[in-house]
Amino acid sequence: MGASSFSFVAHRPSAPLAEYVELLWHAEGRIGHTRDLILPTGQAVLVLNLGEPIRTAGARGDSALQRRAWVCGIQAGPMSNEPRAGTHALGVVFRPHRAHAVLGVPLHELTDRVVALDDVWGAAAEQLRQRVGEQRSIRARLRVAEAWLLRRLAAPPVRGLDLALRQLCGVPPRSVRQLCAEVGVSHKHFIDRCRRFVGLPPQQVIRVQRLVRTLAAIDPQTPPRWAELAAAQGYCDQPHLVREFRRLAGLTPSDYLARRLAVFGPELRAGQDPSFVPVVEG
Repeated sequence: MGASSFSFVAHRPSAPLAEYVELLWHAEGRIGHTRDLILPTGQAVLVLNLGEPIRTAGARGDSALQRRAWVCGIQAGPMSNEPRAGTHALGVVFRPHRAHAVLGVPLHELTDRVVALDDVWGAAAEQLRQRVGEQRSIRARLRVAEAWLLRRLAAPPVRGLDLALRQLCGVPPRSVRQLCAEVGVSHKHFIDRCRRFVGLPPQQVIRVQRLVRTLAAIDPQTPPRWAELAAAQGYCDQPHLVREFRRLAGLTPSDYLARRLAVFGPELRAGQDPSFVPVVEG
């Protein structure tokens, strides 16, 4: 594999795992830049490292050299991913508020952190990593990981939370107190459920999901009309969009777009890995 080549394979799991996991991915090769900033996605991610160590840092800035397997909790700020050499890893992207059923821990314990999977699953984490690493083909690795995750399902989805979160994150967002009154739960109970099953309190969920929609809506090949984008995604105005963008992404919208175009070039399209911001150093 060439020094600048990078292979990424995405796999959609079948039912019933698909209700909990959006996709599994397999990545191998070298990125063409120093590291990635990964902006908030509203989703937890599990990573099995099959190659050289990777330095990570969650939104809290807790930098660590990851050698085996780890979990990226829900992030309310940018995290960092820096391969020390080539990347070889398999990842699991959980659906919003579904990771707890597989991981077996309250999601707020992982918020803004990158945690060694050993600390969550114990010896089972390394057993999974080794089992996946023994497979000779990408398809076999994905198949083994999918079967393993299916066996770990420990709880059904929290059905009442689905509708509440869709309404909460609409445009414009619903009032949390009004939503609680409609579904018949106390404000405190709803906050507790969001923290446990999503990883963030309701107002933070609204902010993160609004950023996720905004990132997906930015067209890199068209001069942005930030005021129109702000209105479409539920911000009060353009300054509100810029403030929220900087708070959650650590960049202005213009900086975000410029960095991505500088590395990915004219082939970059709207919705193409919008949470990844390449960082070139040295």
